[in-house]
Amino acid sequence: MKRKRRASIACIATWILITGCNRESQSATTAVSGSTASAGKARSDTTATTGKPKAKPADPSDPSPDPITHPCVVKAAQFDIELAKNLNSCSTDAECDCFPGGVTDKAGCGGVRSKASAKKLHDINAEFGKMKCKLAQECGAQECKPKCDNGQCR
Repeated sequence: MKRKRRASIACIATWILITGCNRESQSATTAVSGSTASAGKARSDTTATTGKPKAKPADPSDPSPDPITHPCVVKAAQFDIELAKNLNSCSTDAECDCFPGGVTDKAGCGGVRSKASAKKLHDINAEFGKMKCKLAQECGAQECKPKCDNGQCR
């Protein structure tokens, strides 16, 4: 009888230990999963399905730029858009000015436009340089003497 009682006590003690451990680990698991869930809600820099970081806008120092959103590509496109407007109308030489080139291949090494357009191209070029973007072509010093010829800056 003593042997059965010892076996029963041992079984009960084991059951209590197992159940006790399970309850502790269950509450610990709940605490951990609860904090993980709240951390997931607080972290908006990862996607819900993959847990990988969300895409961020490109930086000028990125080694392999995204061809659409990279700031240097956007700035070069702004330069080309202003250049394509072909604002060359003038009545006097004073209405014309030189603009820098090298930002894109379309501009060559610079040229002459209306004063307002040349200023916009200068500003875009300055921003391009501040962003440390790579020029499409390296240009040496250029001599530029803007003139109004038959109503066009040349």
